[in-house]
Amino acid sequence: LDPRCFEGVEPMKLFGPKELLQVQSKVQVMGFPVGGDYLSITEGVLSRVEVVEYSHSRRPGLALTVDAAINAGNSGGPVVDPGSGKMLAGAHQ
Repeated sequence: LDPRCFEGVEPMKLFGPKELLQVQSKVQVMGFPVGGDYLSITEGVLSRVEVVEYSHSRRPGLALTVDAAINAGNSGGPVVDPGSGKMLAGAHQ
């Protein structure tokens, strides 16, 4: 890896633990889908916020439902508030 690869790149800002978007807020999902060479950005709205038990850890966690398309390979990409540019979640199907 060329050490200059990330020169000048700023990390994405995250929502704080006490911050959350309102339901029906616009969101964007970003990632690199399978077979693609470029960043994919899809838009949608935050339609649900709930606490669910995660199957692997059996612990409760906050889950957000969005209607933005998550293409194959986009899993793990950020779900972003386009107004602030902050990441509020990681996308998965």
